Amino acid sequence: MVSNEEYLRERYGSTEGKNRLLWLGGAIAALIITIWLIWQAVAITKPQAHSSVIGSTVNSDTSITVRYNVTSSIGEKVRCTITAYNANTIEVGVTEVETEIVTQPATVNVDVPTTQRATRGDVQHCTVVK
Repeated sequence: MVSNEEYLRERYGSTEGKNRLLWLGGAIAALIITIWLIWQAVAITKPQAHSSVIGSTVNSDTSITVRYNVTSSIGEKVRCTITAYNANTIEVGVTEVETEIVTQPATVNVDVPTTQRATRGDVQHCTVVK
């Protein structure tokens, strides 16, 4: 005589493999979440710098002055990339400037040499220098 469990297993198939797939999927999901959390924790602890453009002044056909604020921790040294654009939004000049943060925010004026007349300047990005 066949037991009830054996009869059901023969008729409907085993459920053991399905449970293994469920556990494997859960383990992979947990691993991905753990890696993401570690990545976020590392990214949050890195020093950050933020900038905002106040304005720009065209000095000549070969120069523009860009004025911007940069914010970071007091005492940090920040490197910013400043770009000048012409009327067609084509890059005509770029320079990098390092600034030590002594006030919040630090206001910086930068002369950017250009290959032709620029109409505006922008801060592309700022990073904390170690």
